[in-house]
Amino acid sequence: MRFGGPWPSLTLALTLVSCGVDGKSAAVQVPSWPLAVGFYSHANIIDTGSFSTRQVGAVTSANTSDGSIVAVARNSDAPADFAAFLPSPDQVFLKALAPGETQLHIEANFGSSKRSAQSALRARKVDAITITPMCDANADLPYSTFAGALYSFKVGLAGAGQQLSGYQSDVVKGSGIQCSPSSLESGLNDSAGCLWLSPATAGTLALSSPYNTAFAVQLTAYSVADVAGVGTDLVTGAFAAIPTPGHTGTFGSYAKLAGGRPCQTLPMQAKALTPTVCSGLGGESTWVSDRLGVITYQALATGDCSIGVGVNGSNTYPATVKFKIPAATN
Repeated sequence: MRFGGPWPSLTLALTLVSCGVDGKSAAVQVPSWPLAVGFYSHANIIDTGSFSTRQVGAVTSANTSDGSIVAVARNSDAPADFAAFLPSPDQVFLKALAPGETQLHIEANFGSSKRSAQSALRARKVDAITITPMCDANADLPYSTFAGALYSFKVGLAGAGQQLSGYQSDVVKGSGIQCSPSSLESGLNDSAGCLWLSPATAGTLALSSPYNTAFAVQLTAYSVADVAGVGTDLVTGAFAAIPTPGHTGTFGSYAKLAGGRPCQTLPMQAKALTPTVCSGLGGESTWVSDRLGVITYQALATGDCSIGVGVNGSNTYPATVKFKIPAATN
C-alpha cells in the first residue's frame, strides 16, 4: 500500500482470491499495466474481509511460476529509494526479466490467520520512453525553463503500444537529474518522477536512458536575454471574474521566447498604470507575480484599470492589461 499522500483512482489488475485455514480470504493486487522488462514493480496481498476488521498481512513467501519472466526480488535488491517509498509488510518487489506471462503466488499471515492468493503478471520489453513535464497547459516549449529553476517531469514507459509499470532510479540520465519513485495514472503502476535544478546561466542539457537508446530529449534553460516578449492570460467577456472595488483579482502572465510560451516562466512584474483604480494588494504601484506568473491585484474604485506587465527586474512593461472595474451589485 502507499502511504503519506492522496490515493489515485485505483485500476487494479484482476486477482485470484483464495481462502486461508480459517476460511477468510485474501487477494493479490498487481499493476494494471504490464511490467517493464529490466524494471522493478511491486504487488500486495490484501485482506478481502469486512472493512471494519480488515488487517495488514505479513508476507511469509512469494514466488512466480516462471522466474525467468518475472522474479520476486528481495527488498535489498530493489533500488533503495523504491524500497523506502513502499515500506509495507504486505507487499513484495518484482523484477521483470523477459517478455511473457507468469503467475504470482503470495502467502501471508493476517494475525493468527494464514492465507494465500495469486494473480497473473505480464511483462513487456520497453520500446519507448517519454517524459511529461509539469508545465503550464498552454506551453509551446515544454522542455524550456528559466535558468536557476527547479524543473520536474514524470517518466513514461511503453512497449508494443501499451503503457508499462516499472521503476529504476537511472531511467533518465543527465547532469543534475534526480529521479525518485512516483505513481502514474492509477493503482499500483510504478514510475519515476524526476527533477532538474537548471544552471544559473542559460544552456542546454541532453537527456538519455540506458534502457532505450532511441530516447533523446534536450532541456533548455533560458535567461532574460532570450525573452522575446510578454504574454498575459486575462479572461474577459461573459466568463470574466473582474472584482468590484474592495476585492482582489488575478490574471496570468509569462515571458515569451522566440518559439512561444516556455514550460516555466521567469518571475513577472506588474505596474499600476491607473493607481487610483487598481494596484497591488498593499497599494503598491509595482509588485511581483507568484512563481507561476500569476499577478494578483486589488480593485480600488470603479473605472478603467490598466496594469503594465514585464519580466521582473527589467523595469520595462511591454504588455498592458486593460479591463473595467464594475460597480458592486446588491
